[in-house]
Amino acid sequence: MKGSSKARRRTRSRPAGTILIRGGLALTLDDQRRAGRLDLLIEDRRIAALGADLSPRGVGLVIDADGRLVMPGLIQGHTQVAQTLFRGQGDGDDAETWLRERIIPREAALRAAGARAAARLGFAELLLGGTTAVLDTAPVRYADVLFEEAERWGLRYHGGRVILDAARGLPASLRESADEALAASRASCDRWHRQAGDRLRYAFTLHSPLWCSEAAVRGAASAARAAGARLQLQLAQTTDEGELVRERTGKSAVAWLAELGALGPELVVSHGVWLTAAERAQLGQAGAHLVHTPASDLKLGVGIARLPEWLAEGLSVSLGCASPAANDTLDAFAELRLAALVHRARRGPGAVSGEQILHLATRGGAQALGYDDLGALAVGWRADVILVELGVLRRESASDELAARVVHGAQAADVQTVIVDGEVLVRDRRPLRFDRDRVVAAAQVQAAALTDRAT
Repeated sequence: MKGSSKARRRTRSRPAGTILIRGGLALTLDDQRRAGRLDLLIEDRRIAALGADLSPRGVGLVIDADGRLVMPGLIQGHTQVAQTLFRGQGDGDDAETWLRERIIPREAALRAAGARAAARLGFAELLLGGTTAVLDTAPVRYADVLFEEAERWGLRYHGGRVILDAARGLPASLRESADEALAASRASCDRWHRQAGDRLRYAFTLHSPLWCSEAAVRGAASAARAAGARLQLQLAQTTDEGELVRERTGKSAVAWLAELGALGPELVVSHGVWLTAAERAQLGQAGAHLVHTPASDLKLGVGIARLPEWLAEGLSVSLGCASPAANDTLDAFAELRLAALVHRARRGPGAVSGEQILHLATRGGAQALGYDDLGALAVGWRADVILVELGVLRRESASDELAARVVHGAQAADVQTVIVDGEVLVRDRRPLRFDRDRVVAAAQVQAAALTDRAT
């Protein structure tokens, strides 16, 4: 009886929701760059232990990871999830035509039910594809819908309603003053920032220097700093953007942002295709973060960002699929492979390594979102973990070799299990919080209604 009592006490000593992942091939991506057979224990939403043959005693759930790679969840630094219903628009259009004639009319025609269906469809694609955290640009309206659905589905969601108060020719439903936009943004920040156990965070979101007024930039930068939130915008995506900003302000876009108090470690800049070396240096000195979005940039024909130079200059860089209306997918594994290949084609096979590319979608993404305890498998870090089917490639390898195999060979369909904040959200390719078929069916209905209103 004594032995039985002790066993019960040991069992109760583990918190509820404890998970042990056993027998997998781990790729930690931490400072030790470990790769090999390791068990992983999750307690209280964090990684409690990493080691060989960890005891399952008292563990609530044991996951057999034999034949699977255990790695950090992927993190995207720039998405536009509400545009999942806009896919396939403007194939062959230039960026300006695509935005003005395809996207803006659909943004104006979007309703709450459509935003909800888009959020569910986008979050399903992200989670099933191994993305566990995003920094998202939400539409002018319905940002709260995105947060509601992220809270319901368990995704680590950071985002905010886009501000575009200086854009000309917008439909009436998208027009607002800087004061109106900032008031609505602050209200959403008050409601959502650091909610759901800090899984949800607000990000003050400017569209771009061309579409935002000085008052909006100053106000958003000040509000973000006061709230301890991220400030994000799209920058230097097209060749003429810099010239137009200089004509309007007399300065480069980055210098203008600096003058308005928008440069700092809270700033996250996406695209950056046509940033000059001087602008990159200024962003780096300010501690800002860049998001590489190769598929979107290539499809819109705007160019290829100079990723190898960004990395050589020591900039903080992450990866993002951007708008699924430009990219047509939110698949981070596809983005990884494209990012690796396009720069090798431009600069040669040694331009970027697989490990560098994988860093963009893990620890680089964590830095962009403002975490120093996410994006790697390490004791005490947040438990965002995915299990990926290895197929026939089951042998142990060095960290750099295994990272290259992930970048060049893994696919979203290989993701078997997804854990966010210590909770299993996908198990054996089966989502646990939603019905995939119902999500797709609802999105089809809303996409058809949206197309009817927008055309």
